[in-house]
Amino acid sequence: MANLIAHQLIGEPFANQLDEAVHHAVDGMLDDASFAQDSVQAYRERLHNPQTDAAWQRWPCLSRQLGVELQLDETRAAG
Repeated sequence: MANLIAHQLIGEPFANQLDEAVHHAVDGMLDDASFAQDSVQAYRERLHNPQTDAAWQRWPCLSRQLGVELQLDETRAAG
């Protein structure tokens, strides 16, 4: 949601440039071996833990609290 809001606020061209810059930065920092480490696997397991999911559900949604919403053009999304 936050990424979509940022795209709306700063415009698609610039937001896409920022997305691409982040992609290249992360690409250079991590390789497949990084994701195969035991610590990464343990982290992924914690993310799928029901207690972790419950904690995320309790976390307040700032965009909802501030009344920021996105209205997607359904006709455009279907095409």
